[in-house]
Amino acid sequence: MDNRIRNLETHAVETRDRLTRIETTLEHVATVDALATHSVELRKEISDSKSELRKEMGDMKSELVKAMGDMNISLIKHMESIRSDLMKWFVAVALALAALAFTAAKYVP
Repeated sequence: MDNRIRNLETHAVETRDRLTRIETTLEHVATVDALATHSVELRKEISDSKSELRKEMGDMKSELVKAMGDMNISLIKHMESIRSDLMKWFVAVALALAALAFTAAKYVP
């Protein structure tokens, strides 16, 4: 009987040590409530990040539209200047060809 009691006491000490380790480990394991709280916080942070991202994208879109409008105006002005230069060249070439034709007609019988 003494042997059995000693074995039970030895096992009780070992069981107490194991239980202490389990309790220590459980203190670091997240509970359902803690996970739910973290989940709510993460969802709020994600929602805030989405809102900020949408705002920044809207700002970028408006800046892009403005820049494209400015580029369009600049391109139109450049095309108008090229058109006027081409028209001047066409008129100059036409006058030169007319002068050449009249000169050739004058000297050719």
